[in-house]
Amino acid sequence: MKRTCSHPETGPRPVLLKTTFARSPMNRTSVVMLLVSILVIAAELNAQNPAPASSPSNTPPLALRIKRFEVKEKTLPQAIAELTHLPADLHLGLEELPRANMNDPRDTSIQFSMLLQNKTIKQILEAICDADKRYTWSVDQSTINVYPLSIAEERDYLLNLKIRAISINDISHPEEALTPLAQLMPTRQIGYMGLSGNNEYPSKWSADFNDITVKQFINRIAEHMGSKGFWVYQGTERERFFTFLNGPAHTD
Repeated sequence: MKRTCSHPETGPRPVLLKTTFARSPMNRTSVVMLLVSILVIAAELNAQNPAPASSPSNTPPLALRIKRFEVKEKTLPQAIAELTHLPADLHLGLEELPRANMNDPRDTSIQFSMLLQNKTIKQILEAICDADKRYTWSVDQSTINVYPLSIAEERDYLLNLKIRAISINDISHPEEALTPLAQLMPTRQIGYMGLSGNNEYPSKWSADFNDITVKQFINRIAEHMGSKGFWVYQGTERERFFTFLNGPAHTD
């Protein structure tokens, strides 16, 4: 399903920067600005106090009814980050609109406030996305993907590319799965930004995947983190990076 609807603000300090898979080197200024930018998508594992859901835990996530959901003067990415605090097993993937330059400020041109009561997560998501129609959303198995409408059908966009077959072997963290992906696509820039917080798998994991898109592959490796797996893809047209988070994200 699709609906017409770009990085949530989060708290921890970046502790690791990898550009192992990037084809073009980043200069010192780009690295510094990327570290500043990534602070707004970092995982914050100190949970806030979400409003309780009124549906049983086995209800499909989109059908869960939430007693109260409120945002005040937030951007779409900040509102999406609020979804990570809901009492539901939500897996989310966020793809930002690319910036022209790494030192460009994040987009705050569209901000909104809303108070929703006794609404399903689907209704909440639709209300959020109605506020910024540059984005669309869809569901892939357990993951809700939010991404720019402009790239939804772009065949050459990295996350839309098809993978015939890919395997991962004894990996402990989702970013380790980017290595075989980079090996399959040596002409593509694939980057990773690591941050504080725990995104470790419960145990080492091996799996084979066939006939999926890059986005579906990223969804699967993020889902394996746990019940609140969340990934973000952000940067410029030339250099973009994945971040994997497991837990609620800060939005202040």
